[in-house]
Order: sequence, then C-alpha cells, then structure tokens
Amino acid sequence: MPFMEIAAGEISSIQPVDNNNKNVVLLISQRNASRPLVVKSEDGAGRNNVGAMLEFHATAFSKLRGLPFETAKLSLKEIDELKRCDPTKVIANAPLTQAQWLKKLDALLHTSDGKTKTAIKVSFVEQLANLHGIGKDLEQKKLLGEALVRGNTDVPFGLGEILAVDFFIGNGDRFREVATSVQFPRGSILGDQNIFFQIKCGKFTTVGLDTYDGGGCWSDLNRTIEDLEATNKNMGFEYAFWPGRILAPGARRERDEVATALVDSLIELCLGKDAVFSASMRKKLIEACHCGISSGKEMLRGKYKLGDNVQSLTAGIRSRWLIIRGK
Repeated sequence: MPFMEIAAGEISSIQPVDNNNKNVVLLISQRNASRPLVVKSEDGAGRNNVGAMLEFHATAFSKLRGLPFETAKLSLKEIDELKRCDPTKVIANAPLTQAQWLKKLDALLHTSDGKTKTAIKVSFVEQLANLHGIGKDLEQKKLLGEALVRGNTDVPFGLGEILAVDFFIGNGDRFREVATSVQFPRGSILGDQNIFFQIKCGKFTTVGLDTYDGGGCWSDLNRTIEDLEATNKNMGFEYAFWPGRILAPGARRERDEVATALVDSLIELCLGKDAVFSASMRKKLIEACHCGISSGKEMLRGKYKLGDNVQSLTAGIRSRWLIIRGK
C-alpha cells in the first residue's frame, strides 16, 4: 500500500501540536485514511532523516516496533496542497485566516532567517497521541510533580535511560553535557520541551523522541572518541571530553553527580525552585535514575550489537564501547 499522499480536497482536519519549541508539528487527518499523518520539520543541520528515528525505549518502544511505520520527505506537490487547504479545517482556539495558516506553514518550512528546513511526513502511531512535554503542559507537570512526591520512580528511571543514550551519541538538547554554573550542573535538564512522558491508567512512562538521532559535536559515530576529543580541544571547546565517559565502570562518582542533577532539576521543573521535598524520597529517585542509566547502557549494547568481538565494530563505535566497557 503506497504511503498516504496529502491532498487539499481530502483533508478533514489539521491539528497543530504545541510542543513549545520553534519546530512545527501537524497531525493531518484525511477522509481517505484511517489514522492521521504526522508532518514535522527540524532545523538541525545534516539531519535529513528527521523523525525517522522515533525510537521509544522500554515497553513503549517494543509496542512501536510492531506497528506499521513509514517516513518520507514532504514533496513540493504536498506543500502546495497544504497551502491550498481551507484554514477553517485547522484546529485552533480561534479560526485561522488564510494569512495566519500560511504563516504557520512558513514556520514549518523555513527557519527564522529564511533557510529551508527538512520537512517530513511520518505515519501516525497511536502511542504518540498521549504525549506530554513538561516544558508546556502545566496540568500534566503538576500531576508528574505529585507522582514524584509519592515516590514514583518510573520517570527518573526512564530519564536515566535516555540520558545514557544521549551522552553516548552526542544528543545534547535534553540534558547538560557540561556544567555551566553551580545552578546548572552536568546532567540537569536543559531542554524541558524535549522531555516527554505518557500517562496511562495513572502510570507515567518517559518517552525519548529521536532517541538515537544526535546532532552535536559528538554525533559522528564514524570517528573515534579520541579523534573527536582532540578536535574539540583544538577548537577551544569548554568541555572537550566525551560525556559518554560517565558510563565507564570507574565513573561511579560522575554518574552519581549526573543522576543527582537530573533528579533535582526534574523536581524543580515540576514543583518549583522552593519546593520542600523529602530527603529520603529524593534519594530513592536518584537511585532509580542510576538504575535507568545502567539500563540505558544495556540498551546501547543491544542497539549497536556491542559484545566481546570488538573488531567487528566500526572504529567509532568500537572506541566508545572500549571506554564504557572498561579496557
């Protein structure tokens, strides 16, 4: 069955997803399809597979793998069809004018300085329908804060998993890879708009969107860490050491610092800077985050087929694995 094409005459509704960042996400429903189509874009240079790596971890990812999943670039014809769409079909607090709709489309297709963004369409997956980002959804943030107070460890465990993967591949838009001040230590949440979770039957599940899609100075998996560190040092980067080094056996203290910073920033985001929080409960959440980081290391082992036969790995992956395995 061919991937669904967007046609103005077939569109029944368009729901913009407010994810509190500069990129636009649209859920497009058409009369000729049983489920919506996700249209999104991203500024990241060189990331032409934007959205193709919607890899969830843990149970959410295992469910995703069993579902039909496709992705393709938005064609010029489809862009024209979107421009022709009746703006009254766009779900908004107040009806959009044609000019307002075209402005939203322009934000989908271009950066603020006019550069063209990579826009893609992704087949809709039901698990994406109930995502909440802590950067914007105040009600869900409050519920998450209450869950943390009760000692719910699901979210810090899940964030620990995501941090381990992010630090390994160099995805630096969720957690600080380096301390920028006493107030912003390494491991603390940097991009709260990129922290998502699901709520189902009172259970919170952390979701890592674009989990294996890095876009930073450590993201070239074809180059060794030693090469990247030397390059970053020569370029005068403030922190020229690969953040994935915290996964090494001898880096327990560094992992503890990162887990503590992550949990403290999560508590502050959900409950406020002056929140009074139980010391024993905080310790429990930090321990859960530690376990999540360890679990994330095992996820990486499976993802990149890391094992004893290191010579079978590419040079870039091999150098990473030798470090976090412990030589």
